[in-house]
Amino acid sequence: LAEGAFEVVGGEPEHVAATRRKLSTDVLIRHQQLWDDLDLTVPVQGDALELDRTHDPADWPDIESIIEWRAERVEVLRAEYGRLLAGLPVNLAQLQQLADELIEMLRRSPNHYAQIALLCPHSADYLPDHAFSAASLAVAIAARRHWPVEHIRQAGLAGLLHDVGMLLLPQ
Repeated sequence: LAEGAFEVVGGEPEHVAATRRKLSTDVLIRHQQLWDDLDLTVPVQGDALELDRTHDPADWPDIESIIEWRAERVEVLRAEYGRLLAGLPVNLAQLQQLADELIEMLRRSPNHYAQIALLCPHSADYLPDHAFSAASLAVAIAARRHWPVEHIRQAGLAGLLHDVGMLLLPQ
């Protein structure tokens, strides 16, 4: 949105919407073979994430700090969604950093980690908040399944991007 997507007041003209739908269909067709070739198996052993089960609760930030930390990361995600809406390439390094921070928070204190997903504010622009919650849960589930760290990171990225297609739906 920051890059000017959906600037037309009252919605976009039909010819613009039709062009966007055709572009979306073309992208799906071009990538269908890539989707078909994806290896969907994930090993359940290897370099699993070591969780700190002896964590001192005093080291975990208070609720207000967690809310602020989360809000800052959601803004990073919101900016990347804005880039996607504007047709610009996404900064994958930014998204990987978000996933890595979630992994580190889980490693640091698995007993308090759920706060990250549960402290989701209800806002009109809920998609980035929802995606961040989905990513935090995906990281926790993948770690619980003893996936290798790189696969946990990929699960986090999948959570961040799982609903990105919703951006293309007219408001």
